[in-house]
Amino acid sequence: SAFLNRATHGLYPPGSVVKPIIYGVALGKQLAEPTQIWLDEGSLALHNRTISNSGGKPLGDISTDQALALSSNVVFAQLAIALGDDLPVELRRFGLGRDSEFELQNLRGFVPQRVDSDYDAAQLGLGQGELLVTPLQMAVLSATIANGGVMMRPFVVQEVRGGLQMRQITRPRVVDEVWPQHVAQDVRDAMVMAAKEGTARTSFSTSLDYAAKTGTAQTSQGPAHAWFIGFAPSRLPKVAVAVLV
Repeated sequence: SAFLNRATHGLYPPGSVVKPIIYGVALGKQLAEPTQIWLDEGSLALHNRTISNSGGKPLGDISTDQALALSSNVVFAQLAIALGDDLPVELRRFGLGRDSEFELQNLRGFVPQRVDSDYDAAQLGLGQGELLVTPLQMAVLSATIANGGVMMRPFVVQEVRGGLQMRQITRPRVVDEVWPQHVAQDVRDAMVMAAKEGTARTSFSTSLDYAAKTGTAQTSQGPAHAWFIGFAPSRLPKVAVAVLV
């Protein structure tokens, strides 16, 4: 599919890169605190189904920050269940399941209208189930966290010069203020922890200042997709990225 623009028209389950949204919404609704302690035994029984961490690994007593950094499915399933029917609403507030204002045509992805069970809510909270996103939407998510909770309209080219034309400049424009700044800062701090000692830790973690979240998204065909979203520097960001492999 050489002519498919995957950034705008590729639809994929986001996996755990959706967890920063769940975390921020839970903080804003006072369903969790960054230092709150959770018991992660590696799996969570929901009626006749089970939610498990990667490899079923128990993480023990961990804070909410550590749950994001270590990508605890057990904790985030519980947060998603607590959000209930607010969950699809909050995902749409971040632009998921909606058309993006953008120069290039793009797909809206899919967010279900409601959650029918605790298991469905848990799946949404882990970026699985029916949820589908574009890489563009995940880049906007990363930039929104970096920008203190203020979502900006993405654009292709900042400035065009040359020839007989006047210089053309694209002005930044606010789409929505989805979080208060203190919530975005708490999410950022947890993503910095993920970069330094969690799932987003790399050989560059000691030399680079960045905040990040990784995701492994199960698909119905073939191997899982790998996601990475992040921004740098972590305190005064200049670049935000979304990577899908």
